[in-house]
Amino acid sequence: MKYNLLFIILLSFNFGCFKCHLEVGQIQTLLEQEVLPIKIKFSGVLRQLDDNIGMHIPDIQFDIDTNNIEVKIGTNEFYNINYKNTALDKIFDRFEIGDFDSNRYFYNPYFLYLGYMETEKEIGGKKYIRKFSNHRRTDIDVDYFALDSMETANFAELSNYLNEIAIDILKDEVNKNTMITARSVSEALADPEKVYKLRLRNLKTRVLPPEIGKLVNLRVLDISGSYIKSIPPEIENCIHLKSIIANASQLSEIPSTIGRLKKLRNINFGYCKIKELPVEFGELESLWNLHLGSNQLSDLPESISNLKNLTMISIDKNNFDEFPMEVLGLEMVGTLWTHGNNFKTIPNEIVNLKQLHHFLVDAHEIENIEEIKSLLPEVRIIDEIKRR
Repeated sequence: MKYNLLFIILLSFNFGCFKCHLEVGQIQTLLEQEVLPIKIKFSGVLRQLDDNIGMHIPDIQFDIDTNNIEVKIGTNEFYNINYKNTALDKIFDRFEIGDFDSNRYFYNPYFLYLGYMETEKEIGGKKYIRKFSNHRRTDIDVDYFALDSMETANFAELSNYLNEIAIDILKDEVNKNTMITARSVSEALADPEKVYKLRLRNLKTRVLPPEIGKLVNLRVLDISGSYIKSIPPEIENCIHLKSIIANASQLSEIPSTIGRLKKLRNINFGYCKIKELPVEFGELESLWNLHLGSNQLSDLPESISNLKNLTMISIDKNNFDEFPMEVLGLEMVGTLWTHGNNFKTIPNEIVNLKQLHHFLVDAHEIENIEEIKSLLPEVRIIDEIKRR
């Protein structure tokens, strides 16, 4: 009898510290429940991708069971991985069901890659979402709960391992060591199939010739700071192109054929002379980042709303007299820059941007800014004037 009583006391102690909110009848269910299956989501900037330094990527979601991982990147990329008998098995062996049984927000500075992680686990018929970040938020009220040293180590190792899986999926499939970075058009056309990057940065090059279409393995086109005014239609033949960097150039004309670049992840057209975008822009289904700041835009094509994987967009310092409603269809956008325009109100429909976390705007000039702040209590709304 004494030993049975001791067992009951120990059991009550072990579960009471983190499951006081559960009914007694649920304890047996928890004893039988495994950590897997579980859902885990990441978001942030994955700097480890080649040529994508500082690029925001769409949410990466892992649906993990005892043998397989279903990986979803953004809205249109899906992968299936068998991880049995790998290090991930050993990592999950260190967890207990009680490590996932709350809706708390935790600070963990040891995440090496994407800075934000959510774990979603159903326990006793109830869904729990734990949030983790590798940086502290000071702009909003966040109740950070401390992890003990073992939890900190376990969650950091889990985060870092899953991020390495994502990096392996997203890294370029070509061997860069067998390819070249060309620093002139003539050098690129001398051996066009071996050109990985065409770098005309800050050169006095004025024309990008139609022959650029011969660069069939081109991944990065960098014409920033150049005198180039237009991109030729033949760019459509560069089917593996992932990034176009043209900031601070003389670029003013974008061909409609740009819509055929289905692998394009990043466009930087900041500080150019662009007055309009072709409607085909909406066909860039894999685009993650779009920089359009400091141009001469006064509207956006309706097709922009089709960019369901767009995570970061800047339309700052343009000529928008009204907030562009097309932006409100970008359901994956987390970072939005709109300062330096002429509009004085923001539509309440901005709440449709469920992933929004950073919003840069001339808050001191927006007439309904307090209402917007109340609608977006967890969004970091940054007044541009305070950054100067």
